[in-house]
Amino acid sequence: MFQPGAAEPLRLNMEPLSSAGSLRRPSQALTAEPVEPLPERWQAALRNLDTASTCADSLASALDEALYLDTMEWQRAVPASQQHQAKQSLLNRVRALETLLTDCRGNLAASEKLRREGEARVQELEGELENNAKVFRLHYEALLDKDQTISDLQAVIAALSLGSMDQQAEGGPGRTQR
Repeated sequence: MFQPGAAEPLRLNMEPLSSAGSLRRPSQALTAEPVEPLPERWQAALRNLDTASTCADSLASALDEALYLDTMEWQRAVPASQQHQAKQSLLNRVRALETLLTDCRGNLAASEKLRREGEARVQELEGELENNAKVFRLHYEALLDKDQTISDLQAVIAALSLGSMDQQAEGGPGRTQR
């Protein structure tokens, strides 16, 4: 930890790249000879170094402006910091649970809609089944009526057949007894 009166903290000073994206050594900067641009990977690495340098400078300035606490203040600040972290963790958990609740409500609404559609389809199929049963019953009754008609006609045919045989046995067709 930095204490007042102690040695000065380390400061990084890096010069930015030239606009052409090439690194020039101090001796090269004085000459006017063109230098080949660096490959893209090296340019990206140098940009990362520039960013790191900027971050290090801002960290150094933040350390210069930092508040230094004695042991008693530190002991009071640590529980407050832990409590703040616990509070943030609980708030994040509440947000996650609220999101989960919203998703569950959406899923519940969708499943409820599917259930209602399923019930409507079941009622539709039950209606069709009842209609088919009624149609089947009507066809069955019609078949029974036709079967009864066929039986009656067969009885008439049988009676007529017996009557014509009796006539043939008595003297042939066309003769009638008086």
